[in-house]
Amino acid sequence: MSESNQKKCTHCVAAEDHHLHIMRPISLLINKEEDKMRKSIIVTGASSGIGKATVIRLVKSGYQVFGLARRYSNLTSIYTELPSSIENKEFQFIPLEFDITKPDRFDCIINEIFSKAKGNTIYGLVSSAGYVEIL
Repeated sequence: MSESNQKKCTHCVAAEDHHLHIMRPISLLINKEEDKMRKSIIVTGASSGIGKATVIRLVKSGYQVFGLARRYSNLTSIYTELPSSIENKEFQFIPLEFDITKPDRFDCIINEIFSKAKGNTIYGLVSSAGYVEIL
């Protein structure tokens, strides 16, 4: 990447021929008007707490959100908390049952997400799932 291109691309850094996107705070994601309605984000731990609140905020802001959690019934209840003014709720919020302690399903869930994501691209990840390993 040339010097002039590096200055224009403020959220990326060059690594040979690839771009590495630097994670931006969620507040910047929500406030970027040009990103709305064309970006997909994954939220783990989406069935409760900070994960759930993040899902609701991102969907309200126009993002397509893939909510991952162990409790599918809690994920689907998020639909009732979304404003009725949101069109295509089933496309804007996609609940997926996934347990981060079971990595054998990782490839399957990622393939499912990419097949449904806008432009087959994931824009961001909010990692909110809790995991405790008892020693």
